[in-house]
Amino acid sequence: MTLEFVTIRRSQDSLRNSVILSALEEAGIRAILLHDNMSTILPVFLGESQIQVKKEHEERALEIISELEANANTRPDADFKEATMEDIIFEKSVFEEEEKLKNANKMPAYILLALFIVVLLIIYLGKL
Repeated sequence: MTLEFVTIRRSQDSLRNSVILSALEEAGIRAILLHDNMSTILPVFLGESQIQVKKEHEERALEIISELEANANTRPDADFKEATMEDIIFEKSVFEEEEKLKNANKMPAYILLALFIVVLLIIYLGKL
């Protein structure tokens, strides 16, 4: 038994390809993405990446892609809102606090490294 795969989409848009692959997977259709990395690095030479599915799933996969394209073109950005200065200040303060926590967690590692070096020096000097 040979598996026959067909190309259902050609594109250089990696993000769009990921969305399509996820939608196909949700529908129970296994898909293969060919040449994605290379088409991103060298699109002029290698052309577009391809999404392939088993021949038996071709029709349903094309329907799913059509639905995605239709929804992408008609869906308003209902989740989008204009950021106020208050929103920006809040986001900045959250970011700064996260950075402080990251840096605070790094300090014990430096201290442990310094202690380890001191212990090694004591052992080495003790052997002299």
